[in-house]
Amino acid sequence: MIRYLSALATLAALWVPSVAAAPNEESPADLFALHNVEIVFHQAASTKDLSLMMSLFADDATLTVGGKAYTGKDQVRSYFATVAAPF
Repeated sequence: MIRYLSALATLAALWVPSVAAAPNEESPADLFALHNVEIVFHQAASTKDLSLMMSLFADDATLTVGGKAYTGKDQVRSYFATVAAPF
């Protein structure tokens, strides 16, 4: 559960700085896109759909969890497939 929450926090951290930097300039489209990322993340985790989870990550993604960095889509996939609690 802690790893799941850690991954969720990491995803949120990727989006929050861009939204927090310009609080008066939030567009409905940006908020809708962020909301959809959250929906996909929860759907992928709850259904254990690794392909759906990986659709959230770019090929050159870096995911840092517990001080360990997973670089590239293959390593991120490996993290969710072998380490992350929901999968």
